[in-house]
Amino acid sequence: GHILAAALGPRRAFATSLISAIVGSAAAMYGLFKGQPFIAVIFGGATLTSVRQARYAWYAAADQRAGLHDELVKARTGVIEGRQEDVKRIGESIVLRARTPIVRNGGLLAIAWAEASRGHTVSAREALERLERGVAVDSFLLAAVEEALGSPARARTILEAARRQGVKSAETTKFLIDLCAREGDLASATRVAIEDADVLGQVDGRAVLTAAMSGSAHVSAAELAARLFELYGDPADAVDEARALALSGNGSRALEVLESLNRASVSTHVVSAETLRNDPAFETLRADARFQRLLSA
Repeated sequence: GHILAAALGPRRAFATSLISAIVGSAAAMYGLFKGQPFIAVIFGGATLTSVRQARYAWYAAADQRAGLHDELVKARTGVIEGRQEDVKRIGESIVLRARTPIVRNGGLLAIAWAEASRGHTVSAREALERLERGVAVDSFLLAAVEEALGSPARARTILEAARRQGVKSAETTKFLIDLCAREGDLASATRVAIEDADVLGQVDGRAVLTAAMSGSAHVSAAELAARLFELYGDPADAVDEARALALSGNGSRALEVLESLNRASVSTHVVSAETLRNDPAFETLRADARFQRLLSA
């Protein structure tokens, strides 16, 4: 089975499981014929597992063909945009048509969020009770339900656990950052933005940076600005790093960043002498000879 999976790839899961079932059943019958019950039991068990996997792969392909994965994407978008009626309608359609429990669970979570967002707590919890246990759930939708039910701390815990398991998307990252920020935990919000800057994007990354600067989380803001500059190469992010460093008391490192920009011959208005001279973030650097040289460069 493992050899076939490697050879055929994940898109041939049904074929892999079916072939494994055929081979396993043949081996089990051979064991019985040769009077080797141990071989028959081992391969018989493997055959049953392969049959179950083949059935699941068939159902998963059916969900994919029916467009239910795309419907779940629409449901998540609807949650972000607050479209309760649309999300409930999509969720109900998914629940009726889904062949796999993981997709059906997604539909139930969409329904639960729509109900919770409208203040229908009982209906939301009834939808949650219908979730199939032992099956993976969409961490974003589950966290959204908990937040709508008035448990933002629980929502944050769900998203943090998902991140530890390797779940990373723009949706979950933005949601977690928002939850941290609402708790006043700008340091954690900025840390998430630093670690997930590649999926967060420059625009949203800068929004977190602005919030961190406004909240005086200057050390974290400097790290985030440096990460954004590393990813996108925009001089404005490097200047923001220098600003945050200066405000955090690390004037020497702030000057190093500005000098590096100067050596790179960055000549946009972002790093002009006038900009540096008038920016209050650099107030503590004004008497430094290195800063004066940058102004006259």
